[in-house]
Amino acid sequence: MTNPGLHSRNALLILAILLATVATTYYMALDSGHKWWGDFSLYMTHAKNIAESRPYAATHIIVNPEVPGFSPPSYPPVYPLLLAPLYKFFGLDLFPPKVLNLAIFVLTLFIFYWYFAGKLATWLSAIGVTAALAFSPWFWELKNIINSDLPFIFFLLTTLIVADRFSTLPTQGRYYWLTAIALGTLTYLSYATRSLGLLLIPALVLHDLLTKRTIRPGTLLAIAVFVLLNLLESHLLDINVASSYVSDVVTLSTSDSASTSTPTSITGMIVGLVMGFAENILPNMRLYAGVLLNYWWNNVSNAFMIFMTIATGLLALTGFIRSCFNNISVFTIYFFIYICALIVVPVNQDYRYLMPVLPIYLLYIFIGAEYLANQLATSRTFRHTPLVVIALVGMTYTGKYFFSGEASVHESITDTDAVELYDYIRNNIPVDSHIKFAEPRILAMYTERYSSVYNFTDKTLDQIWAGFLHAGATHLLVYKRNVEWAEFLNNRRLVYKFKENLQPVFTSGYFALYKISP
Repeated sequence: MTNPGLHSRNALLILAILLATVATTYYMALDSGHKWWGDFSLYMTHAKNIAESRPYAATHIIVNPEVPGFSPPSYPPVYPLLLAPLYKFFGLDLFPPKVLNLAIFVLTLFIFYWYFAGKLATWLSAIGVTAALAFSPWFWELKNIINSDLPFIFFLLTTLIVADRFSTLPTQGRYYWLTAIALGTLTYLSYATRSLGLLLIPALVLHDLLTKRTIRPGTLLAIAVFVLLNLLESHLLDINVASSYVSDVVTLSTSDSASTSTPTSITGMIVGLVMGFAENILPNMRLYAGVLLNYWWNNVSNAFMIFMTIATGLLALTGFIRSCFNNISVFTIYFFIYICALIVVPVNQDYRYLMPVLPIYLLYIFIGAEYLANQLATSRTFRHTPLVVIALVGMTYTGKYFFSGEASVHESITDTDAVELYDYIRNNIPVDSHIKFAEPRILAMYTERYSSVYNFTDKTLDQIWAGFLHAGATHLLVYKRNVEWAEFLNNRRLVYKFKENLQPVFTSGYFALYKISP
């Protein structure tokens, strides 16, 4: 039941100040550039195709099967649909999409406070957990990144709210079937924003089995609506549903175990998939434990970081268990399934894969804090545990922001050198050319030339060159500045070894474009 104090005058006033502060500080920190992070460019290309009535999947990206998991040929369509009107009016201006993401983030904070924070006993805890989410360093780090994370979290939380309400409706209720249709639609919108939304389906089914001992007709209707919308999407947009991160997960999981089974055997594929998942458990547990540890790093004290990780982890575990005993909800089951999936799948994107469940994790921390305070109410030490948690989280965030020395984007895809490169390629390189580059999605978006990534880390230079010739590549683009990916740094060795077969055709600042001569 929602905490009535949530709608008190003081609580709403503080919430309004909180949301206004978030909107103002984030907006002032936005810029018109972007890092060399190519996910966004594929979304923008899809949006451009929608706005210009072109085929959705016509992205000029050539998928390299030797680099599974780098990027599917097409992304889910909901985020591009949100971006399409912005492209229609502003073109490839990168500032409006950032404002859109900010607006979605503020709206997400509101619905989080309105529903999820309402699970807490006091409005102070509700404000505290909302503020912890609002000023989370993970969201601040993505403020100038155009991607689907924020829209996905919005659709995910909205779906979980409807699912939670739907679970309490009687089958003969007035709004039962309409809510089921809405639930199926929202589940589709979540999945069609990021593939991680697919986990909502087993969460809905498992919740019914645990609480009703059967799968309710409304849940089956919601799943049917979800399937129908996916089929409609594939038909209208000509999207290959097998070409996604979901299929990449299966490919990566079975590849290491292929020798133990016959690739064409269904049983062998299942065995390979299970073995592949099992091999990922320990590495992923170490990885995400490190990510969570880093979340509480305050740039001052390692001891405080470790204390916060352990203390908040125990509180979250307490809150999770408490929620399971009180009234197990769909979002509790989704949280559990999601964490289990992260542990076994071979693909990881560091903190980005933990972001969708961060709101629920923070909620469990405060549920655990309130439970501890209630159980030990006679102790002065634990009576004000939620307030102590708010103070400790605030100290962590303060250290993270004020002592991090964060710098603005230096290597932007809209720098003068990059713009000169795009102009040269559009004006001088044939439209049927095939350019090898470490970030082909950005290059394809700005130049409308075919581009593909290449596998540098797992191949020798001779193997890479043979791959170029086999793929029919006509050009190689080298970015000569020190940035985060190994491809950018090491491809200079490739240029040096095959300099007789690489004719330089354009050089500008940090870029060098070569024509490949077999």
